[in-house]
Amino acid sequence: MEENRENNEVKQKSKVSRLSQKAQEIRQKSKSVATAEGSRLSPSDWVKIVTINALITLGILLLYHVKFAPPSVSIVDLKGYLANLQSLYLQGKITQEEAKEKLDKAIDIIQREAKNAVVFSSDVVFGRNNKVKKLELPELPEVSSSSLAPKHGESQQEGTKAPEK
Repeated sequence: MEENRENNEVKQKSKVSRLSQKAQEIRQKSKSVATAEGSRLSPSDWVKIVTINALITLGILLLYHVKFAPPSVSIVDLKGYLANLQSLYLQGKITQEEAKEKLDKAIDIIQREAKNAVVFSSDVVFGRNNKVKKLELPELPEVSSSSLAPKHGESQQEGTKAPEK
């Protein structure tokens, strides 16, 4: 029994000595790493670190912008624009070709904006927000309010004179 006890003690001592040797090796390795980390970095190393950090940050921001950022919102007063265009055409201030050209330009502007934003008609948007962009359509000549009303003696349709009684 005593032999078994002595054998166990010898085994335990050898295990303890092996563990202490491993602990010393680990301490020496950590000391060498600590001294390497404690040394100062050269300016070129700092430039590398800052450059890599900037590239990673820009990549993350771009990913957020493309994948997760909410879409921008634009509004357009299409109803008012079409009413002004129609009144100018009916008054003879613009020709049919000019009206078609202005309408095509307006549609092109709206379609270009729709690639990057959600475009709503101003009829469905209530209130104003600084994040909502108002889409500007091609300029039309000014229409006076008196020119929209029929002139005295004209009927509502086609500008013909009303029959006299």
